[in-house]
Amino acid sequence: MNMIKTSRKLILLLAALLPVAAIAQTNGSQTSQAPKWVTKTPVIKNTYIGIASSQKFIEEPQQEVKPEQSIFAVDLAKPAGKPAADYADSAKYKAFLKMIPLLPWGIEQESLLYELAGRGIQVTNIEDNLVKLMYDAPEFVCKGTWEDESEYWCYYSITNADFKIFLERVTDRITREADSLYNIGNNFLDNGRIVNAAFLFSKALNTVQPLLFKCLPVDGLDLGTEILDALLTVYDGISIEPQFDTIPAVQGEALPAGVKVKVTQKGTPLQGIVVYSKFSGESTPATKTDAQGVSTLNITKVLDKAPIQTISFGIDENIMFDVETTVADKLFRSHTFPEAEVRLSLYDPAIFVKVEMTPYDSTLFKTVNDILLSNRTDMKPATDSDKADLTVRINQQTGLQNSFNSDKYSINIYSSNLDISYITEPDGQETRLYDIQDFKYNTKSTRSEESAFHSTARRFSHILESVLPELVKGMEYDKREVVWRNYR
Repeated sequence: MNMIKTSRKLILLLAALLPVAAIAQTNGSQTSQAPKWVTKTPVIKNTYIGIASSQKFIEEPQQEVKPEQSIFAVDLAKPAGKPAADYADSAKYKAFLKMIPLLPWGIEQESLLYELAGRGIQVTNIEDNLVKLMYDAPEFVCKGTWEDESEYWCYYSITNADFKIFLERVTDRITREADSLYNIGNNFLDNGRIVNAAFLFSKALNTVQPLLFKCLPVDGLDLGTEILDALLTVYDGISIEPQFDTIPAVQGEALPAGVKVKVTQKGTPLQGIVVYSKFSGESTPATKTDAQGVSTLNITKVLDKAPIQTISFGIDENIMFDVETTVADKLFRSHTFPEAEVRLSLYDPAIFVKVEMTPYDSTLFKTVNDILLSNRTDMKPATDSDKADLTVRINQQTGLQNSFNSDKYSINIYSSNLDISYITEPDGQETRLYDIQDFKYNTKSTRSEESAFHSTARRFSHILESVLPELVKGMEYDKREVVWRNYR
């Protein structure tokens, strides 16, 4: 009898618990009895529903999702969703995927989607971007979840009215954010900072991408199309020009000034461009372009002995393309950038000297020439007078000043002036080196004036041997400075 009473109490207790279990079906409790929406999707007027499931504990390839028709013609068999192990998020993702083709998104023919198609670009991740918009939106309501030991189900819905609110809200937000990025990018572009502009344009394009099928009107134009055009043309019209096509150099030495190239875009200097260089000698890396668009390469040592050498300059593509990946990435990265070359022309740093004397005296000429070459190791005789760096001029003037008769002879007194100067090329500047004025020489009247000239010249030679060497050592002429005067 007691056993019968106990059995009746247990039956009554189970009966009391059944309604609680039924309620728990929509609150995520594990039960063997699934709610009706698991097996049959409800039909509710003006409401869009997405129901999906995910395996709870077994990792497997993403479940193939096949809605009746994708309005974007995208392969849904490979959704880029959450890992299968994260079953609740995976089910939610799949439920939203199922809702996408049912929702009235309103595809517009003047939108970025059609512009991309016209440029041969097929967009393949529209649904994934839309899910990201929908994922935490409050308008999408979770109506229920259910799970058993192996599977998790979720049920999401949104009314038509709430969807319009959602779409208007995200459209407004995306338009404002993308327009702000686009305007900042244009400001950078106007100031020659095109890498910054490209980064912002790519970011703006990714911002509008979730709604690329809709027109986003700003100032009468579609914002998405304007951003696309800005990104694809941001690197058009770039040029790189050397300051000099050919510059002088000395083998084994550094260049006294940097080699400069200027990067512009349709006349506007470009700032912050990373320029690379290729050169067989030793150098420091080329600098980024400054506010004037100028990049400078410092050559620290010319190693090659070739009379003509080449320095190549270009723009670092890796830096130019260091922006966010976009739907237009292939077209954007098809840009090519210009290059430039500068030739190094080796020259002999020795000072080539030419000595001139009129009237001519071989002794005095040789004396001056020998003193020049023996006291300046940086000087060489100019074999080609047209290529002389210095021209040393010796000017001796000798003339009869007076005469008188001695006890035995008639004597002539000759007066001579000696002027030695040097002329630098190519400016033609003349500098006096040494002079002797009113030097007297007495000789028999039977000797000619020419004889007196040469005799005086020999005397001048003796004088110069003692005074001229120090003067020659102090001659101020820096050939390297002269050669580079016009290349700084």
